[in-house]
Amino acid sequence: MLKKQVMKPVFLEKLEALSRRLSDASPKKPFIEDTLNRHQAGFVGEKSLLFQFSYLPTDWLIFHDLRLHDGTHYFQIDFLIITNDSLLLLEVKNLAGRLIFDGTRQLIQERENGTRGADSPIAQTARHERQLERWLTLHDFPHLPLTSLIVLANANSYFETDHPGVLRASMLPEHLPEETGPPMPTSIRTSLMEKLLHSHQPGQPYREIRYRS
Repeated sequence: MLKKQVMKPVFLEKLEALSRRLSDASPKKPFIEDTLNRHQAGFVGEKSLLFQFSYLPTDWLIFHDLRLHDGTHYFQIDFLIITNDSLLLLEVKNLAGRLIFDGTRQLIQERENGTRGADSPIAQTARHERQLERWLTLHDFPHLPLTSLIVLANANSYFETDHPGVLRASMLPEHLPEETGPPMPTSIRTSLMEKLLHSHQPGQPYREIRYRS
């Protein structure tokens, strides 16, 4: 059940508005356009998971695009799912071409128009796990089992990795965590749901994007 709907993030809407206001002659325009394109592609990939979510148990609680503060830093989660006994964090990548996951060091994307490197999603999800655990502790929640998956939403991609948590979107229903632990008390599930919704803080591209001169 979607508790925070899959809607265009406020960050993306403000980024689109910023792009429209910038003159094509602005030296900042190429960087803004590149950032906008990446965020738009990411949102398309996240929306594509809705079909896969139809295979999930109906009592699982799904939250899209959560931005939380762990007491020191903000962190953003594409999808957080509260199962009956644990938490599942999904990092969605909508990338085409050949994707090489070089462990926690970097992601290499090879396409016809060239090769580029990016931060490792494996390292990113590990960091988000730690931050989410700090957030839970900060708000007095008990320790909850936590699993992360990196979901590749673009069917026009080929990926290489030894990490078991990287998979295509179509394989998500077959890689969901099994419910083997004691059920999460209803009071904790309800309190956690309310606290997540209350704590979400949309990003501000005007402050977060570092312009190139």
